[in-house]
Amino acid sequence: MWQHFRKKEGAGRPAPRSGIKGYLYLIYTYYWQMLFLNICFCLACIPIVTIPIALTALNRVYIKLCRDGVVLFWEEFLSECRSNRKKPLAAGFLYGVLLFVCYYLLSLSGGVLDLWGMLTGIAGLLVFILAVITGAYTFILLAVQELPFQVLLKNARFLAALCPGQSAVILALVVAFFAVALIEPLIFLLIFLLGGFSILQYSICWIALSPLLKYVLKREQPEEAP
Repeated sequence: MWQHFRKKEGAGRPAPRSGIKGYLYLIYTYYWQMLFLNICFCLACIPIVTIPIALTALNRVYIKLCRDGVVLFWEEFLSECRSNRKKPLAAGFLYGVLLFVCYYLLSLSGGVLDLWGMLTGIAGLLVFILAVITGAYTFILLAVQELPFQVLLKNARFLAALCPGQSAVILALVVAFFAVALIEPLIFLLIFLLGGFSILQYSICWIALSPLLKYVLKREQPEEAP
C-alpha cells in the first residue's frame, strides 16, 4: 500500500511510510503547506455554495499526499476547483438535505420523552451518521474517480458498510472537531486558524486511503512486459 511514498532520508534513516509515525511525519513535513491550504479553502468557501467544490479539491490534495508522500498543494487544489464542479455541487445539495432532515428529526424529539420522541431522535442520529460517513467517502471519491454520480454514491455506501472500523474513526473525528465549536467556540476558532480543518481532512484521507486502495481504486498500472 505504501510503496508509492516518495523515498526520503533524514538523520541516516528513511522516512516513515505507515502507521502513526508516517501520519505525523507528513504533518511535521508539510504543516505550513497545510496551513496555507486551510486559508485557500476558507477563501474558496466565501460564496458558501462553493463549499462542496473546495472540499473536493482539499481531498484531492490530501489523497495524493497520503498515497505518494508528496504533492503540489496549490496547483492540485486550484486544478481540482476548476475542473470538477457539477458533481460536488450535487453532492453538497444531497448531503445538505440529509443534514436538514437530521436537524428536523432531532428538533421534533427535543424535550419529548414519549415513544415518538425517542424514535424521531434515533432516526435523526441515524441520518446524521449516514450523512457524515457516506459524505466523507463521497467527497473523497469525487476527487479521485471519474464516474457517474450514482456510481460514486454507491461506492461511498459500499466503503461505509465494508469498513466499519475506519468509518467509526471518521465519524468520531468529525463529531469531536465540531463538538469543540459548540462547547468552546474560541478554542475552535483558534484550532481552525491554526489549520485545524485542513488537518482534519488530511486525517480522514489518511484513514480512508487503505479502504480505497483495497476496494475501489486500481493499483498503479501493471508493470510492462519484458
